[in-house]
Amino acid sequence: MSVSPAALAYASRQALSPLMLVRLNIYWLGLSLLWGGFAIVYLPDRVEQLVGPDIKGTMLGVITAVGVTAAIIVQPLAGGISDRAWSRWGRRRPMLILGAICTAVFVLLMSLTATYLALLALILCQQISENFSRAAIKGVLPDLVGTTQMARASSINGILNIGGTVIGATIAGVFLDAGNPGGFVFVGGLTVAFAGLLAFLLIPKGPTAPAAPQPPLRSEFGQVISYLKAQPAFVRVVASRLVFFGAILAADNTLLFNLRDRLEVDNPGQWSSILLGLLLLATIASAWPAGVIGDRFGRKTVVYVACTCGCVGSICAAFIVHIAALGFAVVMLGFALGAFSAGDWALLIDKIPNPNSAGLYLGLANFAGAGGDAVGTLWAGIVLDLGNRGGQLHGFTIVYLVMALFMIAAALILRPLQDDVALLKSI
Repeated sequence: MSVSPAALAYASRQALSPLMLVRLNIYWLGLSLLWGGFAIVYLPDRVEQLVGPDIKGTMLGVITAVGVTAAIIVQPLAGGISDRAWSRWGRRRPMLILGAICTAVFVLLMSLTATYLALLALILCQQISENFSRAAIKGVLPDLVGTTQMARASSINGILNIGGTVIGATIAGVFLDAGNPGGFVFVGGLTVAFAGLLAFLLIPKGPTAPAAPQPPLRSEFGQVISYLKAQPAFVRVVASRLVFFGAILAADNTLLFNLRDRLEVDNPGQWSSILLGLLLLATIASAWPAGVIGDRFGRKTVVYVACTCGCVGSICAAFIVHIAALGFAVVMLGFALGAFSAGDWALLIDKIPNPNSAGLYLGLANFAGAGGDAVGTLWAGIVLDLGNRGGQLHGFTIVYLVMALFMIAAALILRPLQDDVALLKSI
């Protein structure tokens, strides 16, 4: 068996310090802080203000659909452009800072919107600019990090993503409770602009010219299918990510309903914040050790551990109706999320079909992230409504059992793949 082209291409790079790995990922903190508060708190409240309570769910769903569609379409295109955007500042940093600034401008303009259509138009513009910056930052690790450090670099990516999301949601919640939900627009917009500037200054520019001539972008897109056929492992990793995040997002979207309707706790909002805090701590606690293990023993080992933790947590939540059991389940899901973010993202980078076009292929892989959100929201909502008919509340049990099956499936999808870490050590 041979080593995957990308893993082999990235194998000879010099080791980077942990501080440098943080610098390479710093933009994710600002971006996830913005999106955490924006999507979880600000947008639902703002949409209700503009359209009223009767159709708020539908109108919020339209915004979600627009965002997911933009992300799936824009990121591969932006990634392909980023792969070719050679300049004296490198090929990722100019697009990153430009996308961050434009994102901040569109977010700040949302404070001036007086109609739903104006908000929708600005969100579309914000999604386009944000996904250009996302495509650029996703290409940084394949450009600069060696194969033997990729899982640790990916673990920091996961920590900053989850941490930023929770921090952003918390800040937005404070503004909401204070009667000033629009205040988060300024905090989020300025934060993402500052994070983009920090990333531009702290990320090394890397190569300023291609080592070999690159085909035109249109030609590159035309070759995608042939590359994927030659390296089908990449498709398997994307499918595994889609299934895994389809389970994780189902848990996220049903948490408040579980607390309020099944457990009937007092202050479900407060308990939701506590459990999200536990999720964050568990994610942080597991991510870096998982990265170390992934770089030493292989990515699949880490993914299998992650899926096992997720399966155990899901089964516990299904059969034990108690707040302590739900807390344990959330911790296990946090362990799963931290380990998966380290092992699976590194595995995805290892399996990029064309190592010279990392931005394009990681942009295509966004189908799993954006699609997982949509899939998790859709299937869990349908199952919950059907299972809870008549007040029986069986829907929660079914949702968590299906989540466990999703975790098992996410692991089994990867079973045929070779692990490049072990193969590189044998060379």
